[in-house]
Amino acid sequence: MATSDEAQPRTWPLPVAGALGALIALGVTFLAYVHTVTGQRAENGAVHQAQTGGLADPAFSYLLKGGMGTFLLGAVALFTLGVGVFRAKLIGAVTVVAVIGGSTLTTELLKEVLLERPDLYVTSVAGHNSFPSGHVTGAMAVLVALALVSPHRVRPFVLGGGSVVVAAVAVATVGLGWHRPSDTLGGCLVAALIGCLVAAFAGPGRVHPHPAWFLGALVVPSIVPLVGRVMLGSATTAAERLDDSLVIAAVGAPAVALVLVALLHGTELGRRAPVVTGRHHATHRCETLVRQHA
Repeated sequence: MATSDEAQPRTWPLPVAGALGALIALGVTFLAYVHTVTGQRAENGAVHQAQTGGLADPAFSYLLKGGMGTFLLGAVALFTLGVGVFRAKLIGAVTVVAVIGGSTLTTELLKEVLLERPDLYVTSVAGHNSFPSGHVTGAMAVLVALALVSPHRVRPFVLGGGSVVVAAVAVATVGLGWHRPSDTLGGCLVAALIGCLVAAFAGPGRVHPHPAWFLGALVVPSIVPLVGRVMLGSATTAAERLDDSLVIAAVGAPAVALVLVALLHGTELGRRAPVVTGRHHATHRCETLVRQHA
């Protein structure tokens, strides 16, 4: 019989840490951009420039207006549901509905009920709360759901390729003056938060014996919002603020997708046996088995 000294080392579930990290990053983004005078001034300057500076690019309008974007998003969502049912039956369908529905509901609750945009200075830009962006949340949620129901070997390609489309949606909302860059970051983070929570329950995912992985998952998601906030705050003209806002919107989705590649690695819906990674953990288990059979 194995003694207490031979017990397996504690493991750290990365999807759970990812959900907490996304929640922390969501709070950091809201406070740094929305609840500071400099953050509001920079973002509102970008919105005003987009609305009056002639950046209503036809590509932006085609992506978001006229129902075309909604139709394409709905089609991909139905495809994702089909993949989920085909690969994991009921749990696959529940996963898709939970990620897309949960993300959409969370964004609406945050934007319409729980969060408010304070008026920290006088501005001509509409002061209603637009955080997080519903457009970006929807696009990112469909991507996360599709990644979860896809085989884990192709998941990095799904997240990588799909994040480019989400980034295009984010850039379009900023370029049309519909949303601020923080709104797009918030939309990505909401979808990542719900996706990680669903992944933690839908199927055992990656665990690691070293707490540094867990701590990294808590901290890393906040890096892009903080770097973007510094960059946006250093802009001195409305044109520069809009340019920086477009960059932040473009980088947000791929950055979140890259983090999700690590957090969701090995997650398979309905799998009973946990996926264990880490050389030291495997070595310890081998040593324990040798002692048990000695």
